[in-house]
Amino acid sequence: MEILNLLLGDEKLEEGLSVDIIARSTPSFTGPDLKSLCVSAALKCTQELEPDKNGEYPRRILRRSHFNFARLYVKRSGSNPLIKRKAATLNTTMSTYQDFTTPIPLSSAERVAAYSLQEPGSPTIELGQARHRIRIINTWGIPRGSRILEIGCGQGNCTAVLAEAVGPSGHIDAVDPAPGDYGSPFTLDQSQAFLSEGPMGQRISWHRADPMEFLAKGNETWDVVVFLHCIWYFASPETLRDILAFLKGRVKAVYVAEYALHASKATAVPHVLAAIARGTVEVHKAESNENIRTLVGPREIRGIAEAVGWSLEEESRIIPEDGLFDGMWEASAVAGKGFLHEVESEIEDSRVATLVRSGRDAVISSAENVGGLKRVTTMDVWIGAFAVKRENN
Repeated sequence: MEILNLLLGDEKLEEGLSVDIIARSTPSFTGPDLKSLCVSAALKCTQELEPDKNGEYPRRILRRSHFNFARLYVKRSGSNPLIKRKAATLNTTMSTYQDFTTPIPLSSAERVAAYSLQEPGSPTIELGQARHRIRIINTWGIPRGSRILEIGCGQGNCTAVLAEAVGPSGHIDAVDPAPGDYGSPFTLDQSQAFLSEGPMGQRISWHRADPMEFLAKGNETWDVVVFLHCIWYFASPETLRDILAFLKGRVKAVYVAEYALHASKATAVPHVLAAIARGTVEVHKAESNENIRTLVGPREIRGIAEAVGWSLEEESRIIPEDGLFDGMWEASAVAGKGFLHEVESEIEDSRVATLVRSGRDAVISSAENVGGLKRVTTMDVWIGAFAVKRENN
């Protein structure tokens, strides 16, 4: 009872739930178990919070369901490394934890988007990108002060949100192998320089390097590594495998967000089909500059991670907002005539070429079914959190 009172502090409990009830439901829990229980319940509650129309999040109210989830989770996984890492950031109370992991309000998306270089007349594009990444990063509950390794940072869309999340005492090492002149309408050099000159600049270190070469140069460690919409850019599945294997012992958790190849909305089906068609063409190229070079789904990512010693601890899926235009862009690119020219020039096997052209037809037909290419939305996103496998797994 005393430990729970100390841990929960001024956390608000739902009506009918008390510290006494929680204590009686966890008779064999030790102090560290109770700490993990409270942090896990708070994480579950935070993940369920929905912003109001102004993008603000309500005060957290811990419910029976959150503690039931947490009790099973702690019992099943023992001293869960993800929970343990977050609990370790606490001094004594859960109110301290709330200070560390308060979600980034969606209402701050406009300010966060302004950290990035924007095309004149198109602020809604960066706003949609910022809102999307805020939603993803909020599910991870990254504590302030965290040191993060970001793989595949690109122009810094995710980097800006991560910098906001970790606060002034945190830091991001952002790694990307693409040349400085890569990217449109702004290059990596232009975009990263703009971010560095802004209010988040001191929280970010840019590294223009192959991830494996960067990791091989030193023995630096981080709290977490983030792969957010970057895995499809990899040259092969082995790239992901090698990076994850190299990171064991150097990060405490692996956070992944990638397209789920699943469409909860009919308007996102063309995006799924377009991704498969594009991915099929890209495997026939010796080199590729496309957004999709290695198409891997959630099960494949999980299998790769588990094969090199990581264990999936948490997973979820979100449906992107209509302001994220990636689905429309990808479907439009595949529906364009330029895609047919690529099929003709890159694929020698007539059966494969026919398959891809038929896949393009499916993209066009499914887009017509929802009102045209401009009505296409973005497919679901899969979000996973991994920790190093425990020996009893």
